[in-house]
Amino acid sequence: CADPESIFEVVARGDASATCPDGKVEKSAYAYLRDGTTTLCLMLNLKQGQCYTATGTPENPSFASAACTGTGPRVKVVKRIDGSVDGSLCPPGSRAFTYPKPARLYCLERVRNWSS
Repeated sequence: CADPESIFEVVARGDASATCPDGKVEKSAYAYLRDGTTTLCLMLNLKQGQCYTATGTPENPSFASAACTGTGPRVKVVKRIDGSVDGSLCPPGSRAFTYPKPARLYCLERVRNWSS
């Protein structure tokens, strides 16, 4: 989990009909994998101070580790707080992204492309 390339962590494991910690599978805050017998629920494992490319939709985002400099859309994790979902703890200009169980708050900020 300490590896910056490790974008997800397993937070729940159950049988084929299990739901994630928010009581859902479809339209859940958690990503999931099912193989017919097992359900794995995954949450983002982003590192504070690290930048990521963000693609997909707000309902189904996809993240990959990236340099904080350069071109292309990126977000930076300006704050990560395990044990909280209180978005008011995020600095102005950042966007709160939370998971209910285990409680985790990410404060994300878009990285601006600056030209010299």
